Amino acid sequence: MQALRFTPGGVAMIDAVLSHRSTQHEGGHPRQIELDLGARFADRAAERLSRIPLGSALRVQGFLAPRRRGSKALLLHVTDFETNPGPAPVVSASL
Repeated sequence: MQALRFTPGGVAMIDAVLSHRSTQHEGGHPRQIELDLGARFADRAAERLSRIPLGSALRVQGFLAPRRRGSKALLLHVTDFETNPGPAPVVSASL
């Protein structure tokens, strides 16, 4: 996780890498999921994140967008999160 920084417009930002580990079921069979995903926290979410210990469990909400214009790499823009989300990860997607 990078340190809290501010844009020229004064918006707080933190770039981080979120790690996810879980077992999901697909076609009736368990599947081990392990991934790291780049994430950007802005404004109040960045300020809140800066006070949380590294390695804390989070449940995040946000949206995926290209890392930069024209890029195929995706970045999760976190709009809100909660700490200590409990033992079972929640995975959801909308198409």
